[in-house]
Amino acid sequence: MKSLSSHLKSSRSENKGFYWEFYAQFFVDMLENEHLEAFSYIAFIATQDKKVVKWLEKNDKKIKSLYEWASNYSWNIAEALHPIDDLEIITRD
Repeated sequence: MKSLSSHLKSSRSENKGFYWEFYAQFFVDMLENEHLEAFSYIAFIATQDKKVVKWLEKNDKKIKSLYEWASNYSWNIAEALHPIDDLEIITRD
């Protein structure tokens, strides 16, 4: 997850569109706010892997911090939605 988020951060200026402005930014911000580790363990809780469960049991503060950060995250929808002028309109003859 860290390498993916780092790649998103370094590739952000080269790309545009809803995904890059909305979802990619969330993962970059999560990386920069040091919540990526907790997110990764939470994402794999369904596996019931012993290492995952043990980490989650020992890191309650990190999990709560992630949830608090995410619940207060400011989704910048205005920047993610480009004006209609940026869209290619395809017409059928």
